[in-house]
Amino acid sequence: MFVYEVEFSFVIRGHHVYKAAWSPIIGESLACRNDDRKEAKEHDEYAVGTYLEADNKLVGHVPMELSFLIFTFLKARHENKVQVKVTGSRRLENGLVVPGAFLARTTSRAIATKFEEEITRLKELCIHMDITDNLEGFSSPKDVKALTEKLDAGGVKYELHMYDTGHVFTNPTNTNYTKEILDLALGRMIDFMKKHLA
Repeated sequence: MFVYEVEFSFVIRGHHVYKAAWSPIIGESLACRNDDRKEAKEHDEYAVGTYLEADNKLVGHVPMELSFLIFTFLKARHENKVQVKVTGSRRLENGLVVPGAFLARTTSRAIATKFEEEITRLKELCIHMDITDNLEGFSSPKDVKALTEKLDAGGVKYELHMYDTGHVFTNPTNTNYTKEILDLALGRMIDFMKKHLA
């Protein structure tokens, strides 16, 4: 029987919770399975845990932005499987995360094709920044450059829109607010969503 595979890079979330129980090793493989525990479902109704293959210990979770896709992929067919291989050292994002290479396997070409399409859509961004923003470490031009270099290196598709009005220009209570630029930014966001979410 032929097996179709879909590969993509993402992260394992929640390492700040599991770091006492697990020290990630580059190349280590984990199994992704639905996490049916009540406390997991209270946080994410589609919770998917990452489990050590050797002893079945829960050591992290698939990010919420990805959990629905993997949850439905695993539920679609009993033989569908998802693994993640650790590819780097843990790092701080929204909590500690561990980078990984995910591999989804299925015997259904249709399921593999649809899953790959949905994963690809997750990797498309619409970014709005300002060239005069001086908030170092967050949204300054230097930070924008570092962000786009990371996105380019990761093969992430994105639209970058730069404005010349100041930080938080979409907030009507901010001195940098400009209705014309807000309308322009919102129009670009709506066009992006129509293109990628339709």
